[in-house]
Amino acid sequence: MTVGAWYCVGGKAVRGLARLILCRDSPDFITLVIQNNALFSFCCCVFISLLLTDKQARALRPDDKPVFDGKVTGLFLASTKTGSKWPLRFTSPLTGKRRDAGLGTYPETSIAGAREKALAMRKILDAGNDPIDQRNRERVTATVAAAALTFEKAAREVHTELEPGWKNAKHADQWINTLQTYVFPKLGAKKLDAITPADCAEVLRPIWLDKAETASRVRQRMHPVMQWAWAHGHIAATPVTVIDRILPKQTGKEEHQPAMPWREVPAFVKKHVAEFTQEEATRARALVSDSDGGAQRRSAWGNVGRV
Repeated sequence: MTVGAWYCVGGKAVRGLARLILCRDSPDFITLVIQNNALFSFCCCVFISLLLTDKQARALRPDDKPVFDGKVTGLFLASTKTGSKWPLRFTSPLTGKRRDAGLGTYPETSIAGAREKALAMRKILDAGNDPIDQRNRERVTATVAAAALTFEKAAREVHTELEPGWKNAKHADQWINTLQTYVFPKLGAKKLDAITPADCAEVLRPIWLDKAETASRVRQRMHPVMQWAWAHGHIAATPVTVIDRILPKQTGKEEHQPAMPWREVPAFVKKHVAEFTQEEATRARALVSDSDGGAQRRSAWGNVGRV
């Protein structure tokens, strides 16, 4: 295939014919050989990068040939019956054999994301290492680390990460204390990947109905720990989200404070309310009357003692 184009070689504009030759060793680049016998007696090779676009990627069919990215050497998009996949083709510096490293699927892994992963692997290659072997070693290390990570260790790590974002130091203490009281005794020493929805349900069962609000708070604080574990690849899913399927339905009964006999109210007010400020007195009167907040604020100070 030949094309005519303008190129700048050695500071001079050259008009020539170009042969486009696909390089075997670098399939994502095209070697453009410029020939112009009138001005030069040699050939000059330049590389033109044909960048892959989302339009091209979406248009791929299962029977189509792989499309090379054009920016990162060896990165291409291969279309299969189950979808499009990102392999990075390279020659291992350790064995001298050609290998393909999987970088994910398209469009879950975008073009930019695939390029970023491929460039990271290219840096490993430049250092004289095999990126697939290194990735496998890192996965083994992560698996071993995850196997040794217990719920309590993870919870304390999450607490340390979240604490700078909490303005109230008391809340930070309450957050970890709740887990220490209700969760650590049963799940603290258990490995993260061994924790099941049934385990989480058993933690909450003793307080699920009798102390619904406390149970809700405990659950809310267990959830970010398991989410953290999932985000870091320690577990495949968080077991906290499905415990509603195991535990009984909470009735949500409204609890009322015991009422004070009306004959005792004057003595209570005289003893506890007499020295109140205007604001405190307003709140106190609202507790023992049916009038709204506006009526309380409009009332005269001299009426505060008249119960």
